[in-house]
Amino acid sequence: MNDMTSSNIPDGISFADLQDLARDAQPESQAHKCDGPYAGMSERQFREGIDKMLAELHDKYAHPMAAKYILMETLQALMIWHTKRGQHEFEDGDDQSGVCWLRDAGILQAAMQNVHNVSLPDDWMVE
Repeated sequence: MNDMTSSNIPDGISFADLQDLARDAQPESQAHKCDGPYAGMSERQFREGIDKMLAELHDKYAHPMAAKYILMETLQALMIWHTKRGQHEFEDGDDQSGVCWLRDAGILQAAMQNVHNVSLPDDWMVE
């Protein structure tokens, strides 16, 4: 184990070596650059990762309310995203695109209502 100086630079690295590392380092914006369209993953990798996560959630929370809750939260996130996108399109002067995004937000809101109305055992969402 190398001794560390007070600046946390190992004693075995010269200033010239540090300058070379700094010169060759990628900017932080490129360090997290993605190779695929889905958070840096291919469609297959993305889907497999989500499928694995969902399987783990369903195993851990073995109740149909888990699926309903996931659906409601996901639909709400999509509805909010579509609403903000529609508003952004209006601000940019593209009213036709804005209307389309907001219509889709309405479709998502209707989907939320449909999922909400499906009653399950111990359903805290349905009164």
